[in-house]
Amino acid sequence: MPTQLPFVSVVIVSYNGKKYLIRCLPTLFNQDYPHFEVIVIDNGSTDGLADWLRADYPQVTLIANGENLGYCTATNQGFAASRGEYIIVLDDDTVLEPGFLSAMVAAAPAADDIGMVASQIVLDHAPELIDSAGIEVDWAGLAWNRHIGLPAADEPAEPVEVFGPAGAGGLYRR
Repeated sequence: MPTQLPFVSVVIVSYNGKKYLIRCLPTLFNQDYPHFEVIVIDNGSTDGLADWLRADYPQVTLIANGENLGYCTATNQGFAASRGEYIIVLDDDTVLEPGFLSAMVAAAPAADDIGMVASQIVLDHAPELIDSAGIEVDWAGLAWNRHIGLPAADEPAEPVEVFGPAGAGGLYRR
């Protein structure tokens, strides 16, 4: 009997980010992973975001805040509304590679002590360079993007342990 794929919730907070979601959402809905929901929290936008989502992406669960409640509050609203075994948080300007969801979900159950999975994030204007390959914490307790500015091609293909994911593309186990 085939194993049921884990259900994934994708949470995106946006404030006047319609111009970004126009690029983001098609790459999300063209993923090869079929078992997911998308929750967009409109944080008081004035760019027509909510109306556009209702018209063009009725499959998206929209939480429309009347004002900007801040990133953390809005993200928590998305988590509260989510139904997935895993929750992926994306920035509204994210453009996903094909297979992103499948790769993230495949990495999550690799060990019982994995609670978060970080993705490799490259710069939009220079995709050969890393923006983040997870978060590191240095000797002084400061957190920063791992391998920022380094060539993406130099990043190892196999998973490595990191402190946690950057907020733009992390997976969290419920």
